[in-house]
Parts: sequence; C-alpha cells; structure tokens
Amino acid sequence: MGQVDPNLLLEATLVLVFLGVLIWRTRVLDIKGTAAALAVGAAVYFTIGRGGIVVLLTFLTISAAFTRIGYDRKKALDAAELKGGIRGWKNVLGNGSVAAGSAILYQIDPSRSHLYSVAMICSIAAVFADTLATEIGLLSRGRVLSIIGLREVRPGEPGGVTLYGYGGATLAGVMTWAVSALSFPNPLGATNLLGATLTSALLGTTVDSLVGQLIQGRYVCKSCGVVTEHLEHCGLPTTLVSGLKFVDNHVVNTICSLTGAVVGVVYFSVT
Repeated sequence: MGQVDPNLLLEATLVLVFLGVLIWRTRVLDIKGTAAALAVGAAVYFTIGRGGIVVLLTFLTISAAFTRIGYDRKKALDAAELKGGIRGWKNVLGNGSVAAGSAILYQIDPSRSHLYSVAMICSIAAVFADTLATEIGLLSRGRVLSIIGLREVRPGEPGGVTLYGYGGATLAGVMTWAVSALSFPNPLGATNLLGATLTSALLGTTVDSLVGQLIQGRYVCKSCGVVTEHLEHCGLPTTLVSGLKFVDNHVVNTICSLTGAVVGVVYFSVT
C-alpha cells in the first residue's frame, strides 16, 4: 500500500475544511450531506490527489447550478429537488460512493491504479450526466417519453427521457473528459478517454432510466393521485403501486455510477 504525502494530507485537510464551510454557506447540501461529501472528497483527495477532487468539484458545482436554474418551473411541475434543491447524505453517497471506493482501491492496489482512476472518472461522468439530463430535461417544453414503450409520462417520473436530457448527458460527458484530461495524467489517451466518458455518460443515463422505469419504487398520492417516487406527497404517506420499495432514487444513482465505472474498466482493458 502506497504512502500518502504528509504535505498532501495537510493541503487536503485545509482545502476540505474550506469547501465544507463553502458548501454549508451556499446551501448546496444539508449538514449531513456536507459531512458525506467531505468523506467522499477526502477518500479521493488523499488517494488520487488534486486531479480527482477537481473532477468531483466540477460535478458538484455545475450540478448544483443546474438544479437551481428554473427551480420555480420545476417545482410547479412537481419535479424539483426537495428542500429548495438542498441535497442530503443519501444523495451524496448514491452519486459518490463508487467514486470513493475506486479511489480507495487506487491507494491499496497501486499496480492497478490507472484502472481505478479511470473507474472513478467514468463513475462521475455517469452521475453527472444523469443529473444534467434530469435538470435540463425538466427545462425543456417538449414531451417526456418513457424509455420503454415511448409513452408520454409526467416530467420527473422515473424512466422518463427527453432529447434535451440526452443533450445534457452528452455535455456532462464532454465536461468530465475536459476537466479530467487537464487535471491529471491521462491513463487512456485523449481520444479513448473522451470515448470512455461519453459512453459512461450516455449509457449510465440510459441504465438509470431503465432501472427507474422497471424496478424503482413508484407511489401514488392519496390526495391528488399523482405518481411520484417520494414516500410522502401533499403532506400524506403515499401508496406503493409498482417497483420495489427499497429501490429508491439513491439506489438508482448508485447503479448509474457503477455502470460508468464498469465502462471505464472495459475501456481500460481493451485499449
């Protein structure tokens, strides 16, 4: 197992403390979400280093910005993130646990460090793409179609996809590639890394929608009859109508990020 540079430890500690205060002050995450984000950030910073944390911060800041763009419209559609877009620890771990795990493996198995760094990058590309696909898709005024069957569904309903959403996913893949290529040595080469991040972005988003439609728990509100992924609506408990209760949005996000990591591993293995 490799040794962590003491100077990097000090640097990472100072940077993470600053970021924790900044995240809390800007209300991007609640207090538990901030703690979870710092844990994920520490796992990446103390192992992969500065480049890894830059990729994570790009995902966090741009995702937070797009979450708040047009928030009132998204809220009117009953599809906005709860609590004014402030995310919690479950959301952080759903999006970041695979990246953190890849970073830890990077440290304890240095002979395969390049493999794990690509897995980390591509896991972030996938969840970044899924977030932008959702947030940009909700801003479009076109129809939302179920990924299986292509029937029209309510904006924000699990399994719903839009053309604008896939455009957002593509944008996330390109941004992940650009930031990764500039932040630390590229283990794949520029062209292959772009292919890996774009494939992770688009495939991760697609798998997220497929899992969302097929097995994510869906509930109906007893008051207004709307179908939702939430356990409460209109101040009342909702009733499960399809899917599995334990498969919530955070589980789906984890599957999405794992899909991205697998794509990264495959790219690394075949190139």
